[in-house]
Amino acid sequence: MNDLKTIWRSQETEDAPMSLDEIRGQAGKLHSRVRRRNITELAGGAAGAVVFGFYIWRFPDPMMRAGSVLVILGVLYVCWQLMVRGRTNALPGDGSAASWSDYYRRELVRQRDALKDVWKWYLAPLVPGLALFIAGMVLSMPHAARGAIAAAGAFCAVVFLAVGLLNAWAARQLQKKIDALRD
Repeated sequence: MNDLKTIWRSQETEDAPMSLDEIRGQAGKLHSRVRRRNITELAGGAAGAVVFGFYIWRFPDPMMRAGSVLVILGVLYVCWQLMVRGRTNALPGDGSAASWSDYYRRELVRQRDALKDVWKWYLAPLVPGLALFIAGMVLSMPHAARGAIAAAGAFCAVVFLAVGLLNAWAARQLQKKIDALRD
């Protein structure tokens, strides 16, 4: 009798497919999260562009000014890519379970792909401007300030690395959701 219990308990269970209400709820949550993220990212981009615009006016060093211009151009590119890659389409409305399921899967795939490639379209466009700006700071500031500038540059590198790794992790989490939809 104990062998039968052991066999019964060790069997794999099948996950029940998501109901239409569950799919609608998950799709709605994803839609809301993506919209909030995009609004936050665009606001952050606007703030960054304003700050580096101020630096163009404030700092006399040509390298720092050129770096500021490149950062602003990088921010504009990132915002454009966010709208292309990271946007979310309108919810399907009162469609069938198949249309909601297709919508949810497409949106998960779109967001996974955007997060997976964040190194290329989100981080890399900012690197040239920031590098030129920091190089301009190093060359134009007193020798005593160079340690603080190097620390600021290292901090930027750590933040970029963390953003890239967190987005790669989030892409893997979305892939798990996509895989679960196939079952």
